[in-house]
Amino acid sequence: VNLTLREYTVDEELISSNVTIKAVYSDNITTETIEPGKCSFTLGTTPITLPYKFSKGGNYTLTVTYDNLTSEPVNIHVTDQNGYHEDNGNYVVTGIDGLQNLYSSNQSNFATAKITLESPVTLGASWPETITFTGELNGNGNTITMKGDRKQGLFNEIGMGGTVENVHLQIDGTIRDGSGTVGGIAGTLWKGTITGCSVELNGGSIQATATGTGYALT
Repeated sequence: VNLTLREYTVDEELISSNVTIKAVYSDNITTETIEPGKCSFTLGTTPITLPYKFSKGGNYTLTVTYDNLTSEPVNIHVTDQNGYHEDNGNYVVTGIDGLQNLYSSNQSNFATAKITLESPVTLGASWPETITFTGELNGNGNTITMKGDRKQGLFNEIGMGGTVENVHLQIDGTIRDGSGTVGGIAGTLWKGTITGCSVELNGGSIQATATGTGYALT
């Protein structure tokens, strides 16, 4: 199964003309193009009919069944209009601006939120330098790119019970703090945890101008 598009936005439709279905016979040579109307489609575990309008952002798999044979799954990524959505009290980030938008609209509870990244994100120079994070951030191996010069990296401090995991942080600017408690993932780690994370200096740097301990790497 081939898809013309694998990136969609909420309210955009998956249509049959974007799907090419080819059956391969047991001789591994003979092929036949199958009309989508002769097949059934499943998004994740949910049967769907085409055209299908995406109502929520996230990562999905599409499988096609024809003549009792089911294809390998095809990955589809859907971006929310604001780059994130709420799911049972947790936040799922699906777009490049999603983390920045989530903070801007939920400053009062951002620091204690449970957040999952389902796409890479970028944070600009306006990303705050004073967050003490005690929530949960799972990057799922995605990259957070930080742009601009600043005093701290992703967080000023990871406080009691706070966790950051599976994040690859790419720093495009300079992080510099005279206090010495400077780092990429966090300047200070206070009874929180950082696991499975990495920091890449993409032309940027992390500099401490006084004695202290930073947490650029885990």
